[in-house]
Parts: sequence; C-alpha cells; structure tokens
Amino acid sequence: MKLPVRAALILMGVVGCTGATQMQNGALTGTVERVWEDGFSINTGDRTVKADAWGLCGDNTQQNVSVGEELTVGGEFSGGEFDASIITNPSGEDICSADGQTQDSPAGQIQGSAITGTIERVWEDGFSINTGDRTVKVDAWGLCGDNTQQNVSVGEELTVGGEFDDGEFDASDITNANSDSVCSAASG
Repeated sequence: MKLPVRAALILMGVVGCTGATQMQNGALTGTVERVWEDGFSINTGDRTVKADAWGLCGDNTQQNVSVGEELTVGGEFSGGEFDASIITNPSGEDICSADGQTQDSPAGQIQGSAITGTIERVWEDGFSINTGDRTVKVDAWGLCGDNTQQNVSVGEELTVGGEFDDGEFDASDITNANSDSVCSAASG
C-alpha cells in the first residue's frame, strides 16, 4: 500500500507525538536547569520541562530550588507546562509547602514580598534592579506614575516591596538605604 507523502508525514507526526503525551500525569525526576520566581525547568534526561511551582512555593521558588539540584516533581501537564503538586529531593523531603511560606533569604535576594539590590536602568514607569543573583524588572507606575526617572537613579540601592505578576515585580513600596520612601502614589 502506498501512502501519499502528506499522509505519511501526518502519520509520522501522530506516531511521533504519542511519546510526548505518554506522561500526562505522574512524576518527573531530573536536574534543575533554570529557576525563576514561580517555577523552574527540569531536565529528565530525554527532555526539558517547565514546571509551575507557584501553587507550592508562591513567588519564592528561588529560595527553595537551585540550579543543578536533583528533584522529583509530582503533578500533571497543563497548558504546556507541568503543574507541580509536590516537589521532593532525593531524600524524599518536601521542597515547598502548599502555603508558599519560606524562610527569609540573604540580603540581595527575594525576601517573601521584597527585593533589595542596585538599580541598573530606569525608564518612565519602572526600573531594573540587580539583586546579586539576577536582574528583576520592576513596575513602579502605581507609586511613581510616569515620573520614576525623577525619583530613582542608576546605582542607587533600593528595597522594593510588592509581588511578581506577568514576569515583572509590581512595586507596592520603594525605600532607599535610609528607609525613606522613594515614591508615593502622590508623585504620579
């Protein structure tokens, strides 16, 4: 039986995709390759998978998961990533709890809902801050309006309270090294 080229390619695609869908639910074990505020990527040996850890770690995944760490992640695939319902180390210890609460990290890293670091770049309604281990984009519009450049300077050391949302840190409080407020809602 001869198949047209188009039918053969479609058939190859269907057969090729079945391996990727074999583990819809269950657990992944592998090495952490990259970590961000609410998730990480894990290499299982045959592929790298994005794991969503927000339900367990909140926005504090970086306080609990490290690059190079061996982990087992239980959960299910949803929307192109693996939604973690449990994360354990090789000893079987839970990495994050469901409430997302963690111990404070050293200065210069994320501390619950605050980040501290040095300003690298400033624009009208935000800035980037280097925490020592990464650079975070901060949305300061709610406090500074479009006047961030009048209130924040490159090289300045700041602490920013807030939360991660859509890949950036939404500022709810900005203070300098003297604990003085840098912007207020009135300055916008």
